[in-house]
Amino acid sequence: MKRRNLIVIAAWFFGAILLLFLFFQMQSYAGIINDAGVIRGGTQRVAKMELAGQHADETAQRIEALLDEISTSEQSRPLKSQATRNFIEKIDATREQWGLMKDEIAALDAGEGSPERLLELSERHFELADEMVFAAQARAEQDFLTSFVVGLVLILAVTSLVLLMERSSLRHEKRAYRTDLLTHGRNLAAFEEEADALISNGRSSSYLVVYSNIYNFRLINESYGHDAGDRIIVSTGELLESCCERDEICAHTNADHFVLLLEDRPGRVEHMADALQKHLKDQDGLFFSGVLKYGLGACRVVKGSSITEAISNATAVLKEGGLVDGVAWYDDAFKDLIKRKNDIVRHMSVGISEREFKLYLQPQIDLATNEIVGAEALCRWDSETLGFLAPDSFIPLFEKNGRIVELDYFMLERACESYAELSSLDAAPPTFAVNFSRSTIIQQDFADTLASTVERFGIARSALEIEITETAFSVDEDAVIGIVEALQSAGFLIAMDDFGTGYSSLSLLRKLPIDVLKLDRRFISQEHATGRETKILESIIDLSNDLGITTVCEGIETDDQAKALEELGCAIGQGYLFARPMPASQFASFSSEWGESYRTHR
Repeated sequence: MKRRNLIVIAAWFFGAILLLFLFFQMQSYAGIINDAGVIRGGTQRVAKMELAGQHADETAQRIEALLDEISTSEQSRPLKSQATRNFIEKIDATREQWGLMKDEIAALDAGEGSPERLLELSERHFELADEMVFAAQARAEQDFLTSFVVGLVLILAVTSLVLLMERSSLRHEKRAYRTDLLTHGRNLAAFEEEADALISNGRSSSYLVVYSNIYNFRLINESYGHDAGDRIIVSTGELLESCCERDEICAHTNADHFVLLLEDRPGRVEHMADALQKHLKDQDGLFFSGVLKYGLGACRVVKGSSITEAISNATAVLKEGGLVDGVAWYDDAFKDLIKRKNDIVRHMSVGISEREFKLYLQPQIDLATNEIVGAEALCRWDSETLGFLAPDSFIPLFEKNGRIVELDYFMLERACESYAELSSLDAAPPTFAVNFSRSTIIQQDFADTLASTVERFGIARSALEIEITETAFSVDEDAVIGIVEALQSAGFLIAMDDFGTGYSSLSLLRKLPIDVLKLDRRFISQEHATGRETKILESIIDLSNDLGITTVCEGIETDDQAKALEELGCAIGQGYLFARPMPASQFASFSSEWGESYRTHR
């Protein structure tokens, strides 16, 4: 339980006890005042009866007992106020006067007293008893007032203490709400609040919201542990704080990301990027610090701008834009790029319904016989609204939003439709390759869709080559391998596309039941490959041949490349040397012309 709650409970408990005390005290004072009144009236009755020749022994005993009781009670009080002492004096005076009256009554009974003297003593006793009653009332009022004031002060004191503790707690909670747990500096909430105030009241008319990222930061956590990663984040925060000038702030948002508000002046962001990159290189004990790189996304803001929107824009340009000197700017060019991407995504449904996605085929040539032994099905988008689009301008967008599955199935239909037409013209190659994304491959109905589609167009399963990129195995490798094995068992050919672009190619080559290995164009893109690179390529081809895997090399552009690959044992070539990708409708005529004229072109 929180400390302030305990204090409140204790204060209320004490207050309840005080109220009970006051209640019983008031009852006690009421009894004392009543007893004092009884004494005052009782003495008068005793005097009257004695003067009338009668005795009032019971009343006299009652008066005696009450005086003893009141006197003893008041004398026993540990703390005596001035009002209490006054009351005791009045009790003693009344008691003394009562003693004189008793002596005079005794004298009268003995025939020696004077009625006049008894009457005089009685009147004086009445005055003293009356003063005693008033003293009791005054003491009761004063004690009540004192208790009330003490209680009120106590309540006010406790209430003030609770309010102070609550205010302190709120300040602490607010500080915790605004403080990053790792760097102990500002967090995103504090940044947004302070940045908004600076933009509204700062000396500069324009600011920059900058969002940072350390590329490949996961390598630190994976190789050195999260403690090492945390130390770099903390030291980065300290560096950014030291680099911030007047009316500039920074905050840690999450992971390895920071956000800054900087004055908008030439070179300010680039200078910050240089300082951050130097900071990474100076890290002791990080043997791969060279692969770590800082990137900054920058967005201009002016008075009235939304800080949240500016941070979002800076983050977006860092993810989607290109870095120049470590900085990506959220400017009109980037806005146009985003608009273009949004237009592409928005027009996909129209593109499919209007059959704007066109099938292109690129032939695959046997390097030994120069015959067409296959063709790769490629997608091009000839949009009435967007113009002619190459696949790298729309495929990544559809992979990102999940609509690539719909496009893959659409292109499978077009490829099978075209292959059936080519078969009817006796112009179809032995196989045709169709690319599929990882998202499509893991669909539950993928195998059934393949089987039903080729069956509908009367195509043998062995004619369809399913191309899967190496990156498809980057997540849940075993699950994808299981799918591939099932597809091969069903009679489809399996090709690994873009071999050599990942980090686990050789292990996958050993595990996967693939029929075709497509070597990435990077293997032959260099004009003068080193002996070591040639040896690696030769080893891959030899290993593939030993495993019964057919090798296809993409991107062949020269006769020398084709001859060199043939000498290394590569079976099939594909590239501009033989033919560029062509509309599927042109493939039959190309195949005919190739058979007649191009068999001896080398």
